[in-house]
Amino acid sequence: MIPFRTGARHDRRFRLCTRHRGGHPDDASLRRLGRFGTQPNPRHDLGMDHVHAILKAAEAACRSSGLKLNALQLQVLGWIAAEPCVRAYDLLGRLSGNGRRPSPPTIYRALDGLREHGFIHRIDAINGYVARDPGESQPPVFVICPRCKRLGRLDSQSEISAFDEMLRQSGFGAIRHVEIQATCKQCS
Repeated sequence: MIPFRTGARHDRRFRLCTRHRGGHPDDASLRRLGRFGTQPNPRHDLGMDHVHAILKAAEAACRSSGLKLNALQLQVLGWIAAEPCVRAYDLLGRLSGNGRRPSPPTIYRALDGLREHGFIHRIDAINGYVARDPGESQPPVFVICPRCKRLGRLDSQSEISAFDEMLRQSGFGAIRHVEIQATCKQCS
């Protein structure tokens, strides 16, 4: 396990974390549709600045809590931050493209560690992963179209706070995120 670093070594790891098969993703590749029909999140229009902000927030969280992420977890977090939504086997394909052939449990261990520490969200309806926003104070609301699997994100924190309070009063714990299935305009 290696801790986060700053300086030239951190910059080199950042470049490794965000490397795609054709080199670094540019803003155009971040805005394209995902492989399985997800629409880009407006937050991803920030391009590499958004990825860098997520990695910096993860670094700060690790420093404050004494956590350490290994090189694979850093690389996976960079890939997830650069896309609207990523599936585990897509990540496995990217790792295989680097010349080594890891097994599926390898990527799932990395994803479980990132999820356990709160750096990513798992979207069960499409079996994908989304990076947690650095300024996220309330659990997010994800909307998924059941037909085309398009993914959207709502930022209505007052409603989610009220819903969270209702759950607590009913004897349930705090929610991590909410998934709502609704047909999008293109499919209706």
